[in-house]
Amino acid sequence: MARTYVMRDKVDGVRKEKTLDNLDDKILEFYSVTDHATHKKTIHLVAKEGRITEANGKRKFYLQFNDSEILKYEKRMLSDSGCPYILPMSFLCEDRITTVWYDHTGYIQLKEYVRTAYCGTSELNVREPIYEAMDILLRILQNLRDAEDYLILPDRISVNPSTIFINPSNASISLAFYPNEMPELTFQERLLKMISKINSWYQNDEVDQYTARFQNMIFEKNLGLEGMISILCTIQRELSYIYCNTSHLRKPAETKDMYTETEDLINEDKAEACKHFGLNSFMKGKIADILSKQILNGKHK
Repeated sequence: MARTYVMRDKVDGVRKEKTLDNLDDKILEFYSVTDHATHKKTIHLVAKEGRITEANGKRKFYLQFNDSEILKYEKRMLSDSGCPYILPMSFLCEDRITTVWYDHTGYIQLKEYVRTAYCGTSELNVREPIYEAMDILLRILQNLRDAEDYLILPDRISVNPSTIFINPSNASISLAFYPNEMPELTFQERLLKMISKINSWYQNDEVDQYTARFQNMIFEKNLGLEGMISILCTIQRELSYIYCNTSHLRKPAETKDMYTETEDLINEDKAEACKHFGLNSFMKGKIADILSKQILNGKHK
């Protein structure tokens, strides 16, 4: 049975479709993100290449570090899903070399997710690229902030884009802990470099515009992590008004014009006066007319 695989053209951003028949006899040229991730044998993380392995129904890759690169308390916090914002990790230390296994089951690198048209069943599929980009940046920064509660400090962790993983089924973000490879740069400077790199993957003018605006605000206002998150939330609200379904917006309260409100007041005054004096129908009408004229004259003064 023929299957259709879709990839975004990397030159002009136009999506192209190609159907491949008899997949057993042909080379698979276009494939989905999940298919590609399943067939990959190696993975690149910052400056290292890891080997992907399958064990106990999980997909893992491993890297090797000098024993001093990852601190003891960090190993304890990161072991066996100790920090929910970081990929689960296992450690084996031998001869001053630490082998680290990362469990990335269900997750793919952000670069693969952004550069292909297929994005699983993510809620972000129905949104504009700019909303997706801002949402992903916000989730990354929130993960970095919340990881501090587990003593995974921003100065200790790499923010290289290759360390960012995303679950295509629900767009949740998880970070791969990699020791900070650029200690000479501040956390703010490293974040600005990361944002520029992620922006380049989208090849979208609107994404360029908003990320440049965000980066300028970081630089001009000297924002910390909390300030960056606050700005992104503001941008996200702004984009929601632009791209969200108008049926989801709260409808304005119905207003009555001046004359409608006046008529309502007249009717209420009529009823109250007639009720008070207990008048017959003829007299009720006469008095009501007089009251109406008085009320209207009073309203227009």
